[in-house]
Amino acid sequence: MSGSATHTPLFAIGLRILTLAFVSAASVGCSGAARSAQVATTPREEEPTAIALPDLLELLPQGVETLMVLKPDVLFSDPATRPVAELLLPPARRDAIERRMGIRIAELTRLIVADYGEQGFIALGAGVDRAPQVVRAIAMGMNTIETQSDAPFVRRLGYLGTQRRDVVALDAATLLFAGEAGAHVAALLTRARTGAWPSSAAPSAGGAQLADLMQQLGDAPMLVVVPHHLDLPLDTGPGLLLSRQIGLAFSIAPVAADALRVRVLIHGELPPGAHDNFRQWVLSVAGSPLGAIVGISEGLPTLRIQTEAESALVSERLPTQGLVRGMSLLLADRVGEALDVALSGSTSSQGPPSGTGRPAPAMR
Repeated sequence: MSGSATHTPLFAIGLRILTLAFVSAASVGCSGAARSAQVATTPREEEPTAIALPDLLELLPQGVETLMVLKPDVLFSDPATRPVAELLLPPARRDAIERRMGIRIAELTRLIVADYGEQGFIALGAGVDRAPQVVRAIAMGMNTIETQSDAPFVRRLGYLGTQRRDVVALDAATLLFAGEAGAHVAALLTRARTGAWPSSAAPSAGGAQLADLMQQLGDAPMLVVVPHHLDLPLDTGPGLLLSRQIGLAFSIAPVAADALRVRVLIHGELPPGAHDNFRQWVLSVAGSPLGAIVGISEGLPTLRIQTEAESALVSERLPTQGLVRGMSLLLADRVGEALDVALSGSTSSQGPPSGTGRPAPAMR
């Protein structure tokens, strides 16, 4: 089922398409209505204490194929990034998330999505209002509940539609939402509870590489990391240039009300002359139909390329609307499809025993 919507977390499939589309361009040139699950507004007994971002990332077991780290509250509030955020999560989809999960996603301070390929996905949301009650509300919409516990974490494991989903409150303001990732979730919960990894789940050198890629790109509101070789065709210019690449990351950050800085970091051994090769690659993409749509030519005066023996950083300022046009062409439908499956479980695959499948009710 590799690549199917069932195993695809939220945005990861679209971002893979975006990466490969730019490679291709360079190669050529060179469910029904439900009641709201809003959380009760009665006074809190205590203020929620969210897990800090570095700690949250350290909870992820090894084996991540694609990692996305978002700051939804920034993405939806900044005029430069809001069009991108609205494209990926338009109002109708945000409303669906709030109805089904009781979460206002645009208000989250962090959203981390780790794609484990055929081993499922894990999403971690920080800044959730009363996460334990959100878990209980989501469980009301499950037609079958396999696991139910309230200590040491409030957790429900069951079926939303035909999809098996694991929902856990890691603390008062941090929610875990996972699909088909049982072993990884178990390791994560052990780490969160004891501070130690099960011997089978301790991060490998790839985990250190992932953290290093993130650190080099800084604190952007949208960051994507692919900590492995892309396996591009060697009969293309980009394939030869990246034949020894072992990791890739890119970020999007606002630089003006109508412009974004896009940075791409490639990690791995590079051939001699890589700086000129990367520049030619960007020029090839800029001259392609996709490059014209995105506005890469317009941003060429801001192009910056830094190369070292084992890394390259390519950055350019792009018009927000151009990037939105390109992403709309490449991503929007696939992201929406993956999101619908993740939240509603609406798929034609074999499901669990029949049940009510009730929507999560509003919490009073």
